[in-house]
Amino acid sequence: MLIIALPLHTEGPATEYVHLRAGTDGASGPAQVASAARLPRDAGTVVAVVPAQALAWHTLTPPPVGANRLAAALEGLLEERLLEDPSHTHVVCTPEGAAAAAKGQALTVLVCQKAWLRQALAPLQVQGLVVSRIVPEWSPQAPNTPVLWVGGRPQQVQAVACDAHGAVVLPPPPWSNTILTTFSQPPAQLLCEPAMADGVQQQFGRAPRMLSPAQRLWQAQQSVWDLAQGEWAQGRRQRWARQAQELAHSLWQSPRWRPARWGLLALVMLNWGGLQWMAWQQRQQQAVLQQQMAALLTRSFPAVQVVVDAPLQMAREVQALQRALGQPSAADLEPMLTSLSRALPASAQLSSLQFSPGELRWQAPAVSAEHIEAAREPLRQQGYQLVADGNQWVLRTGVRP
Repeated sequence: MLIIALPLHTEGPATEYVHLRAGTDGASGPAQVASAARLPRDAGTVVAVVPAQALAWHTLTPPPVGANRLAAALEGLLEERLLEDPSHTHVVCTPEGAAAAAKGQALTVLVCQKAWLRQALAPLQVQGLVVSRIVPEWSPQAPNTPVLWVGGRPQQVQAVACDAHGAVVLPPPPWSNTILTTFSQPPAQLLCEPAMADGVQQQFGRAPRMLSPAQRLWQAQQSVWDLAQGEWAQGRRQRWARQAQELAHSLWQSPRWRPARWGLLALVMLNWGGLQWMAWQQRQQQAVLQQQMAALLTRSFPAVQVVVDAPLQMAREVQALQRALGQPSAADLEPMLTSLSRALPASAQLSSLQFSPGELRWQAPAVSAEHIEAAREPLRQQGYQLVADGNQWVLRTGVRP
């Protein structure tokens, strides 16, 4: 996974992005800075993180409307709150918020300028990076568990406060008594970058939890909010492909799937070993049969000293013995005609017969191709091969049934 922090101000191709390579179980290293052309291409899913300064959160109570009319209802409610035309803004809500709106209940929406979002993503699109998800840097928190993050430098403090209704960028300190009172006691969470730890502890009288840039990006990508909607949405096929890719990546690299991977590997190795053992048994049985056939050949025909192909040599010796005794063999004319007459229909008429030992040629103009095809298997069972040669049919011996 590649997590990219979108900058507030872009400078075309020279824009540099803070980015982080991460796996299914967390960041794989510190956050780095690079231009769009130098960003990794092999990290898998790409997630863009929108800074808190570029977002606004609003809590609205629209009239009960369906999902197809929710956008228009929200635009009408936001018209009085925004300083610009609502059509120039990108308004996002979660599926839970849309369900609440359908019942006439209050919901929280996220607002972002469309022009800024297009400009921030443009260098990535030029480089062919497909952003799968667009998430806010800070998201609404659980009720009664506000979060305050402090970053930057002592001379240039950045702070974001989050509650159940969204995230607000705070002005530089000194902060109001309300802020100091709210975050001085648990369950409020104090987060800060290492450089601001001493100042935050003096302000609030308790130690904050350190949150590095890499940890902040990893935490942001876990948000349920996704701005990849409307003109930034991907089709169903791309989403299914991305989900399949993420699942495959999780199955292959996630530590929680390590036992399953080892089990699958053990199963594959066990099956491979079983197949090898069965193949060895088959080879052993085949070798024993070959030895038995060779012994039968040499015992039946002592004149054969070298065994190369026992069945073929046995057939040749039998044919030679039959010729010596004056008995017809399968390669003679009479047995071949007898076998052919039994395989073909009684109405078949053959012409232009040509015979040579082990091969019989003929023409059968009155016999259909279906009858010829039906005769192939019975002839093969008797050791003959029936093939076509131009306008003639050929019956040959030497085929093992």
